Amino acid sequence: VQTFVGAPVGVTKKENAYVLTFLAEDTRLYYEPHGYPDAEHLNQVGAVDVVITPMADITLFGLAPVVTGKAAAPQLANLLKPQVMLPTAEAGRVEYSGLIAGALRTSGGADELRSQFAEQGLKTEVIRPMSGELLTLSLRSAAAV
Repeated sequence: VQTFVGAPVGVTKKENAYVLTFLAEDTRLYYEPHGYPDAEHLNQVGAVDVVITPMADITLFGLAPVVTGKAAAPQLANLLKPQVMLPTAEAGRVEYSGLIAGALRTSGGADELRSQFAEQGLKTEVIRPMSGELLTLSLRSAAAV
């Protein structure tokens, strides 16, 4: 497990982002749920197989960023060269509720990113799983990538 700086969670605090390496499968996974990649250090990581990160921007009243995936996801795809990307914070079967749910605005998303990758000729597959459903990924071996 490697840790990296992740999203700000307060004035002076930041959460972690992670690169997990599964040695038995020779598989690497990057996870950061809010779209704040530590590009300065991630450029030294090399390729990973799977990236789990937001692909949409979510703002409060269209002003204050809560999630910044629209720019972060393409940046991660170029830095980490994943085979597969999975979104966090994007509606599938997830419903937002509570006092601020009506104030959340979303732009971008998995479908937009998939189109962007196709236009750029990137081979990264974008999969939007449904919340609560098991997802099995068929990854190429590191030697084939």
